[in-house]
Amino acid sequence: MLCRAILVSLLIAWTVVKRPAHADEPTPVQTRLLSELALYPESTAPAQVVSLNDAAIAAQVAGQVAEVPVRVGDQVKAGAVLVKLACTDYDIEFEKLKAERQTVQAKLELAQWHLKQSELLVNQRTLPVEKAQERRAEMAVLKGELNAHALKIKAAERQLAACSIKAPFASIVTERNIAVGLLVAYGTQVVKLLDLSRAEVSAQVSSHGIAALQSAGDLSFEHDGKRYPLTLRAILPAIQSQTGSQEVRLDFKASPARPGATGRLV
Repeated sequence: MLCRAILVSLLIAWTVVKRPAHADEPTPVQTRLLSELALYPESTAPAQVVSLNDAAIAAQVAGQVAEVPVRVGDQVKAGAVLVKLACTDYDIEFEKLKAERQTVQAKLELAQWHLKQSELLVNQRTLPVEKAQERRAEMAVLKGELNAHALKIKAAERQLAACSIKAPFASIVTERNIAVGLLVAYGTQVVKLLDLSRAEVSAQVSSHGIAALQSAGDLSFEHDGKRYPLTLRAILPAIQSQTGSQEVRLDFKASPARPGATGRLV
């Protein structure tokens, strides 16, 4: 017992001697957010920016090119004239139809007067009822002709309007396929337009990675060292047999990258 008491006393004395002088001083502590320290796994897939409006503009009527006020690289607004066609024949046809409509209108007015006179004579029993019925039938025929001419005039107006080929949306001219003096037929591609403002990302994702894509907390398009935040818009259900991948489409959250840019979906 005495030996044990002596041993305990020696241990206490050693502890007191070895305690550092600054033991009671506070220990400095640094804190950081978990989001700054956590590591999130990333997966990537090849991707490309595509424009929603990348169209070849075609002539809707046949004619000779009179003017091409745009060149490749020009930025045009919606409704801007791209090509003007010489449409003298359509103009002549339009004026002819208007003249024919005036003629039919005059005949119709005369037929209306004849019908009134016929009905008056029928009431006076000096004209057979059949004559009044013939006048009514004549008026119905003339009204039909007048309506037909109105439709023909509308079609001629559309043809004249189509002689000025206009941009359907704000865009940049990427191709010019005609020149002044060239004869173009219906459906001839005259210029090609690219819409820079409306773009989305098309990516090829492995079918095994679709579930991870849908649950991803962050999606972005990486191109030329810059990342563009994205939101998932659509997953095409078809699986490509050669690559085993599915195409997905994603929208830009902010300013889009330029159409044609290739990179990767992160």
